[in-house]
Amino acid sequence: MQSFTTKPEKKVKISFRFNHSFFAPEDFYISPHGWNSLHLLTIFKDEDFYKALEDPDFTVPFLVDNYGRTPLHYLLSQPNIEFTTIVALIQFTFKFLKNEKVNRSERQLAYNSLTELFPYIVLKFDNSVTLEYLKLIMRISDQDSENLPSFGKVKEKYVVDIGPTMRESLLPKLYKEGRDEICFQTLQLNWDYNPASDDMLNCAKTILEIDDEEILKTPAISHLIDHLWNSTRPTLIVFGIFYLILVTLISAYIGIGERNIALEVIILILTVFAFISELLQVSVFKMDYFKELWNWFDLSQHFLVIAFIITRFADDEDELTRGWLVTSIVIVCYSRLLSYLRLFSASSKHYYIIESLTNL
Repeated sequence: MQSFTTKPEKKVKISFRFNHSFFAPEDFYISPHGWNSLHLLTIFKDEDFYKALEDPDFTVPFLVDNYGRTPLHYLLSQPNIEFTTIVALIQFTFKFLKNEKVNRSERQLAYNSLTELFPYIVLKFDNSVTLEYLKLIMRISDQDSENLPSFGKVKEKYVVDIGPTMRESLLPKLYKEGRDEICFQTLQLNWDYNPASDDMLNCAKTILEIDDEEILKTPAISHLIDHLWNSTRPTLIVFGIFYLILVTLISAYIGIGERNIALEVIILILTVFAFISELLQVSVFKMDYFKELWNWFDLSQHFLVIAFIITRFADDEDELTRGWLVTSIVIVCYSRLLSYLRLFSASSKHYYIIESLTNL
């Protein structure tokens, strides 16, 4: 056990089980775990834990231990924790992130560590806590005082290139806009932003569960939705074209009214491929998959088409059954095709993002 302190007069009481306690300085440090006084207060939680959090002068120099966990992680791992206790600790965590006196690298480590708690904070807390957190993770930094962000949107500005090749037509724009300060909006979420990553899939699933319009309109969530939408929309367009081809072939086959083995085989192969895509979504979302109406349309269409092709190969002469199958296929196919028009509607981003990410 090691203790490094610059303010020995300022200490916090830490009580262990079996009535053992001691007073530790705020910059108390236990090696090799990398715990501070707040970690210990959280692990051996008693009345001193609440006293420390209620003390406006209580601070710690860092939040993340050598295992990459904050006191909030340890609190959430304990059974039968009161919700007010969690709120108190998360408010202290927010206070730490806002404190400009805290070492910047320690704050960045805290942001990174809290990333895995993003779904919990966004979905389980009331609006005030959630909005405060979303405001914190969407930082606006200036070029002089912060490192360049690893993920964020940069506002386009003009850059001076000292040389003899500058066009005169560019000079007015350069003088007018080139002197503006460049700022970055940076998401402090330590994720893999590749649309095919598990991080982005879990992010999209979390956003799908948000039912509060105010939260959806925050810069952080809007930024994530735009990123996911722009990354997955090409894939969705490909699937839309694929579905259009499938519906066209089915319509042509039904319109011909005669057996066409080659067309039947092509339709069957495309339908099986689409059915496998649906099974992938079921494997990811389990029972939640069946909560979406259009998923039922997809499954119904695939089963109906496969059943119809099987009756053709079996030379079934039951025209009444075949007629019902054809009617049902036409209704389901064209209803589902019309749903793809929502690709051009911003309000439908959530559903299609999920569908696209699952199939990447």
